[in-house]
Amino acid sequence: MKCNKVMERYCSLDAGENVPLGVRVHLFRCPRCSREAQLLDQELLRVKDTFPFQMEHDASDAIMRHVYLSPVRYSRHVSSFKWMITGIILFAGMMLLPFSQSLSWLNNFYGEKFLFPLHLIMGVMISIYAVIMVGSNLEELKSYVDDKLDKYL
Repeated sequence: MKCNKVMERYCSLDAGENVPLGVRVHLFRCPRCSREAQLLDQELLRVKDTFPFQMEHDASDAIMRHVYLSPVRYSRHVSSFKWMITGIILFAGMMLLPFSQSLSWLNNFYGEKFLFPLHLIMGVMISIYAVIMVGSNLEELKSYVDDKLDKYL
């Protein structure tokens, strides 16, 4: 193993992690790498006991208060165009399904009993799509309905 690779692997070790056998063998045989590893360990021990700064006051309360009072925006907005395209593709797929060879093959294999569960699944898919679309665009839908009601009232 080359010196550069050994030192790279040695420096990538976490605190308390065992040194791999290949690295140990190289450190045992190479005095230069062994010395660098010892210097590195000594410096890490020396730095570990020192603190870079002392805080005059604890700022965690002010920071956490600011975090709790900040407005939270977790949602991502999907444009209405993308919802319409998805709905059109879903609806077109359902309308074109009776003309597909797969449906005729399934109908021949399973018989007429297959059509009821198929239509049930299609209805569930449309319902789930509608619920997710309305739920994710509820504020836009509410403002649209309010605008329409204001026109007529």
